[in-house]
Amino acid sequence: MGKKKIKAAVAVAEGSEFEVMAAPAPVETVEAKPKKKAKPETAGFTMADLVEGFAAHLAEVGKGLGTQMSYRIDLGVAVKHFGEATEVSTLTPRKVENFNESDAVTKTRTGRGKAQPGIDKTRRVLRLALVWAAGAGHIESAPIPESAMPKRGAKAEA
Repeated sequence: MGKKKIKAAVAVAEGSEFEVMAAPAPVETVEAKPKKKAKPETAGFTMADLVEGFAAHLAEVGKGLGTQMSYRIDLGVAVKHFGEATEVSTLTPRKVENFNESDAVTKTRTGRGKAQPGIDKTRRVLRLALVWAAGAGHIESAPIPESAMPKRGAKAEA
């Protein structure tokens, strides 16, 4: 076998019909640098965007249509209170606390007090939407007042 290799090498050297194939060049692998976590793009993310984005999130995680509609209605109360064009990044824990104590959350249209489960749900939906927005990178952090924080040991929500 050694002789065949030599003959082939001689034939190539003498210009025969064999072609010389160059060995493939070594491929340099460049490791991707770990991407830095981009700062959230907070400018321009309004309350209207919060409602639409959170509703889309609920659909993605498989929440029912009734839940999606109910949460939209509760977020509509927040949109009416803060304003549709208000940027979510401008909300503070104090502003959220003012919303939680507002008549729109605690009273019916006739002025009677709402049932506590309804009040809690409206507050919870806004809190969940703000936490989602922070997790999705739309705002730096969720502006949640201490009084609205869930109790420890509470079951996981949406």
